[in-house]
Amino acid sequence: SLGHFIHVKNNNLKYIGIKSLASIVRVAPKYVAPHQMEIIQCLESTDESLKRKTLDLLIRMTNTKNIVPITAKLVEYLQNLMATDEHVKAELVSRVTELAERYAPSNQWYIDTMNVIFHLGGHHVKPEVAHNLIRLVAQGSGESEDADSKLRFYAVQTMVNSLRSGEKFPDIQAQVVAWVVGEYGYLCGNESEGLQPIEEIITMLVDLIERSHEDPSTRGWILSAILKLIPQLGHIPPSVHTLIAKYSRSRNVDLMRRAKEFQALAKQPNLMEEVLPIDASCEDIELDASLPFLDAYVKQSVQGGFSKPYLPKHKRDQNIYGSEIRARVKDNQSSSSSASSSQDESGIFAGIQKKELNFSYPPPPTPAQNVTVYTTPTTPTATPLPP
Repeated sequence: SLGHFIHVKNNNLKYIGIKSLASIVRVAPKYVAPHQMEIIQCLESTDESLKRKTLDLLIRMTNTKNIVPITAKLVEYLQNLMATDEHVKAELVSRVTELAERYAPSNQWYIDTMNVIFHLGGHHVKPEVAHNLIRLVAQGSGESEDADSKLRFYAVQTMVNSLRSGEKFPDIQAQVVAWVVGEYGYLCGNESEGLQPIEEIITMLVDLIERSHEDPSTRGWILSAILKLIPQLGHIPPSVHTLIAKYSRSRNVDLMRRAKEFQALAKQPNLMEEVLPIDASCEDIELDASLPFLDAYVKQSVQGGFSKPYLPKHKRDQNIYGSEIRARVKDNQSSSSSASSSQDESGIFAGIQKKELNFSYPPPPTPAQNVTVYTTPTTPTATPLPP
């Protein structure tokens, strides 16, 4: 049978056996399943072609019964990949996450596996994968409220343990950890049971935000997590005072906005608790589409002649407005063209044939080039929120 080929020592014959099994695994998986362990052992071969063909076969033969051992072997292989094998690593991360989402035996196993993949895969993990994990934790499995509570408790404990390890986080992992801990960190606040207090979680997040991050938005995720935990703590620790003062002067507009918002909310504790509620990520937000709180501002602007009265959507005639705009643009272009043509013919460029530029201007600086400039503030003391 074809299985005999993978038991020999010759790599060429093993390759033939693996390739043949890969071609029949979809139509006759029962002939492939008995050779699962021998197939996994082929990953330890020094032959790169054989290893890649084995990976393809393992992914094809994965199902709900063998997802755990196969994923463990794939993760081990991912961990041992050389840094230069970026293409193979990206493909493997994509396939493992797809298999884990499809055949996960339990939500806890899925959380553990994704946490490892985030750590090993780094920037190869797609944002959709992180979003799916966050959505699972927020919405739960749907089995029961008790099951969902246990799932969230397990998720936040896993993320807190990751923070406690002090290891370097890829951006995608730091963002997921920040969201889960910020949203459900209160589940770890029972110090009498030996769990991690909220203040120590905040301290670890402060340490995390000060590390280097490739994605400038990662610090925004972490800062939001810290701010969510403050109302649950009841006071603002000195380290958070220093952090907010620092980022309120940041050149990163997003970080500065978040810090300024927190400074304003800190003056109104009741409003802070309302704006940053506990476990409200899945609650519907009621919004009046007419925005009545702007009526006074709009009325004043119209009366002052700064704007025209609002025109309901069904009364708008976009064709008229569009034709007027196009006509104005056309007139401006024609007048500019005639003036330019006249200058070229009579000026220093007369007789020179016009040519298109063969280069483009460089793009503007990316947000990653933002630099945070701050002075060293004096160390404040803990300030309790006013009653």
